Amino acid sequence: MNVTFLLPNEKDITPFLDYDLRQHWHLFVEAPHCWITQTYLHLVSRNYPVQLSNRLPESGIVVFHAKDKKALFALNPSPSLILVCVRGDLNSPMIADFELLQNPTYVDDQHNFFIPLWSQACLIPRTPSRENTVSTLSFKGFNKNLSSEFQQPEWEQFLQKNQLSWHKDSTTSDDESGKTQVMWNDYQNVDVMLAVRPKCKLNFSHKPATKLYNAWHAGIPAILGKESAYQALKQSDLDYIEVSSAEEAKAAILKLKNEPALYQAMVENGHKRAIEFSDDAISEQWAKLLFNTIPEKSQHLRHRKRWLPLVWRHRINKCIYPLLGRSRR
Repeated sequence: MNVTFLLPNEKDITPFLDYDLRQHWHLFVEAPHCWITQTYLHLVSRNYPVQLSNRLPESGIVVFHAKDKKALFALNPSPSLILVCVRGDLNSPMIADFELLQNPTYVDDQHNFFIPLWSQACLIPRTPSRENTVSTLSFKGFNKNLSSEFQQPEWEQFLQKNQLSWHKDSTTSDDESGKTQVMWNDYQNVDVMLAVRPKCKLNFSHKPATKLYNAWHAGIPAILGKESAYQALKQSDLDYIEVSSAEEAKAAILKLKNEPALYQAMVENGHKRAIEFSDDAISEQWAKLLFNTIPEKSQHLRHRKRWLPLVWRHRINKCIYPLLGRSRR
């Protein structure tokens, strides 16, 4: 079965065919390229039969990002196509036959499947010569995703008192120039990863666990907030330290600073866990989904009224899923 990764908003996809996964990590910041282009490049480099296009094929599986749903809708896909949506941080577009989630909370392995977001492209791990020193803390991400507690005078006072430096490697989500200035791939001089979101009633059930396995790949301990994606991966206390406030984060930092054996144990554990989220491992998960699981699950679509126009499929799904009590977030 043909597999097409779709970029419907791009007039010319030629430049993306030559993206280098080993060098230009800034190219994979925007959601469609992070998911669609990057996945295509990983799979095609491993000789899987996939293609990248801005046009719909006549048949087969079409993988698109939820951000591009309007552009896909405008192309009026044939009922014979199997639509697979990568939801990312967004809600369900409710026009796809199958959805891929970056957080396992609402996975049912029937229509919704878990697939990890790729770890940071071109990641540069921590310099081994730093050994078990804890002197530099870092947050890598968007400003809005860091709790304001870590931007208060009390936090600065704690850092100064304990001779710690704070590398806030961040920008705003709408600052295009800022996205090229951050160094989200560089962990050479980072000793501890810190990422605690602003308090929220939700469990961030749409967010991925990338900060955790980026830390594993980088060879550093992670201090993280209470999020379902992290909790789903946790197998032991060596995976990461969970905190819910700046005070708890301070205690965790001092613990790592004063207990070199714990620091080293977390680093070694992270190296082992990182194997599960290597590019090869994630590529295998994609291949299994696209060439085995989804073709098998799509057999039941023959019994559905696939001739229904896409607009009516969207409206029907919008009405039916709330009645069934199934979250499509």
